[in-house]
Amino acid sequence: PNFTPRAVGEYYNAVAPWTFGTFMESETDAYLYNHMNYYMLSRASWDPGFDVDATLDEYYALMYGPAEKPAKAFLEALEDKWVYGIMAKVVDTNVGPKVVSPPEMEIWGRLYSMEFLTGARKALEPFAVGDSIYARRVRLVLDNFVKPLEAHSSGFAERLAKIAALKYSAADGKPMSLVPFRLSKGSDEVRTEATIKRVADELVVRYKCWEPRMEATHCPLAGKNDMGKNWRNNGVEFFLNVSGDRRTYYQFVVAMKGEMDDFKVVQNGSGTSFPYCDLSWNSGAKVTPGLFDGGYTLEVRIPVGCFGEPMKESFPANFGRDRVLSGEKYSYDIYTWSPFVVGYHDPIGFGTVEPECAASMVSDNRRRSR
Repeated sequence: PNFTPRAVGEYYNAVAPWTFGTFMESETDAYLYNHMNYYMLSRASWDPGFDVDATLDEYYALMYGPAEKPAKAFLEALEDKWVYGIMAKVVDTNVGPKVVSPPEMEIWGRLYSMEFLTGARKALEPFAVGDSIYARRVRLVLDNFVKPLEAHSSGFAERLAKIAALKYSAADGKPMSLVPFRLSKGSDEVRTEATIKRVADELVVRYKCWEPRMEATHCPLAGKNDMGKNWRNNGVEFFLNVSGDRRTYYQFVVAMKGEMDDFKVVQNGSGTSFPYCDLSWNSGAKVTPGLFDGGYTLEVRIPVGCFGEPMKESFPANFGRDRVLSGEKYSYDIYTWSPFVVGYHDPIGFGTVEPECAASMVSDNRRRSR
């Protein structure tokens, strides 16, 4: 909720001497979230320099009566979280300044944690009993501010539990099966399997992609590596967060015929917003494309040392497929191993892989001890 009356009042008071008119962009999920924002803008328009603190104190006293203190504490906490948490980071882009929201773990794990929301509910609920105008207004706050935040926070916790259960182990010998993430209208669903395994000082990623329409596979950038555009080709993408921080990861885009782009990526925001891609990073990986009766295969051998940081024995990762077909009709279908991502660049939603089986780990430990 973007309830920010103090910020609005103080800002328009500050710029009033140099202002001839105002326009405030104010999209919101509910008009209630902005009701005091609009009032403070209007007040500053006809009474510039008004006392923001006194106006807000009057609002809390008249609006919530006996619940003045807990209502003020909760709503002012929401303003602080929005102004200094959600909207605090602004970056320059080629289309102007853009706000970068914090990662979801920060939003739901700290800013709007269940601990914070449970405390707010306990403080407000005693004043929501009865049919007085104040009790009804407190219920309005509980139903429209607290309850939706509780639903999102608990939903995020449930999502994290499902993500934690998505695991792959090379020791099991079973490949990952990719599921559709986005299919073009009329597209048929195809089968895709992937594996990852450590072999000596390499990570070996293998794909087996069933394709009933091999003649229609779209590869306009054949023969071009490290162009940053191989996602246009029919092929695969995978993402390795070897440090386990769910923020810095390595992206590999591999075309069906063996062309490859690789990047080091830092996710600065939530979901898939504003990832920073280091196009100069080069893994030195070797790609071997292949065919089988019914599709194609890809093997990517990645030197473990290319990451320049320690690789955990198990770490977050995701594996995707870009099925790009042309001919009579162009289509671009995306498949993913993790069904919990909101897009490729969503490390919070990555599953966990353990690319070393027990035997190779013992052998590796022996090498280190020598």
